[in-house]
Amino acid sequence: MYHRLLNIFIATEDHHLELLLRDIPPQKQFSHKFFLHSNFDGIDLKKYAVLIIDFETFKPDLMAKVQAEKDERAVVIGCFTAGNFSALAENYHLLDWVWTKPFSPDKIRCSFANVLRYRKEREDAVLNQKYLDTLIDNLPDLIWFKDARGSHLKVNHSFCQAVNKTK
Repeated sequence: MYHRLLNIFIATEDHHLELLLRDIPPQKQFSHKFFLHSNFDGIDLKKYAVLIIDFETFKPDLMAKVQAEKDERAVVIGCFTAGNFSALAENYHLLDWVWTKPFSPDKIRCSFANVLRYRKEREDAVLNQKYLDTLIDNLPDLIWFKDARGSHLKVNHSFCQAVNKTK
């Protein structure tokens, strides 16, 4: 089938988080690799599928840079303590997951396993969409999918040629 390597960036000075997450097995047909840095200087964020940001060592005003430079499908996780909940309030809308410190090892491992499962489901959905598009576009028959109101949701190339319209 296929194989995906998920690069996971951890922005922290605390190695404890990486040690907690290393035990989590990857999803089927996936593997993951951790990269630990205390800042984003010289880092190409587009290479990372998961960004874990510790707001004890990370300046919240850099979140705009993270959002602009990351891959659009990347998962962003923010780690907060009671002392930096103001940063959480300012950046909550930019985060996919929130982890609170001090970490409960079982809870963080379970949450990270869910993140990995989520990434696999998204990758599988994209792949299945490509399979469907390739299949219907290479058949000479007219193929279309409609919703209950009669709106076309998906059509193939043959359908577009027959009705003289674009997708």
